[in-house]
Amino acid sequence: MNFDPQTDGGGVPPDVPVCASSGFTVVAAGVANGPYFAIGHLDGDGLPDLAALTAASDSLRLFLGVGDGTFRMTATIGLADNLQTLAMTDVTRDGVQDIVLLGLSGVFVFSGRGDGTVDAPITSSTCATPGSVVVAALDADENLDIAATCSDTNDVSVGRGNGDGTFAAAMAFETGGYPNDVAAADFDRDGAIDLATANVVANTISVLRSTGNGSFLPNVDYAAANSPYQIAAADLDRDGYPELGVARSATGRTVSIWRNLGDGTFAPRVDYSHGPGITFAFGDLDGDGDIDVVAADQEDMTASLFMNNGDGTFAAPTILDASFSVRTVATSDVNRDGALDIVGTDFASGDLYVFLGQCI
Repeated sequence: MNFDPQTDGGGVPPDVPVCASSGFTVVAAGVANGPYFAIGHLDGDGLPDLAALTAASDSLRLFLGVGDGTFRMTATIGLADNLQTLAMTDVTRDGVQDIVLLGLSGVFVFSGRGDGTVDAPITSSTCATPGSVVVAALDADENLDIAATCSDTNDVSVGRGNGDGTFAAAMAFETGGYPNDVAAADFDRDGAIDLATANVVANTISVLRSTGNGSFLPNVDYAAANSPYQIAAADLDRDGYPELGVARSATGRTVSIWRNLGDGTFAPRVDYSHGPGITFAFGDLDGDGDIDVVAADQEDMTASLFMNNGDGTFAAPTILDASFSVRTVATSDVNRDGALDIVGTDFASGDLYVFLGQCI
């Protein structure tokens, strides 16, 4: 399940803090009724907005940012499908962000109108058992493409974008066993976007380096801790080469980091322990220019903040008391005060909460 749009190419670029943060304050932000969401821009006011899936996985909800860290729900759109995950980006190339949904019936693209509303969805096919989707420029044209994990066939399905919200027939590229999540970044800095998957059954991550024309070289796998669930990419040591991070599923109490060796290959993972939870997000949480990690501690009703030491390693976590079961997290400056905030959902209710960063 891909719900970190800041790091996987599926949404708005990472917010860059303009002030150092002295801590966080939790506020109730809206009623999403489901754990999975994407952050982007649905209208033209400059405030981050949200799109979220309901708990029943059959509806999409739209939320507009109010500016104080809360969100106002404006629409619920029902779909006769089992929805898996979503992203927000401009796949129709009209200057307005769209919503990309992955369901068992295929990929749904809701073209944004720029006023907080969306058009009826355009549907393209993908594999029979999709799990997660990332949107990125995977070939040499100017259109955005999609890559979806396909758990039963142990591959990632790549559909090249036509620029109008539709995608060409998908091509399959092998991964490790049961890929659950996918991330996109240029790991070897050759100008072409590569892919990486978290493979739950194989207990590996797969890195697929791009040939530059929308196809990929055979996967190179790296050993992961048990049941890797979520994967994301970010440059953690500021050398220009993205690292990989992974959170684990049912037994998850770690975030694992693979350091990029500067050629698109990776050093053995380093594990960082936190409370029981299965999701994480990257972001500069203290405003020092280095990318940090926030991990959801669902059962402990907390979140763990791992501050970057400046070299891609992390200090012992600082624990944020949430008073709710933190299921999923993402980072964005939702109130535009210059400090990065953390958006999370409650496992029990699906309600949205925001840890508001406080400027020093």
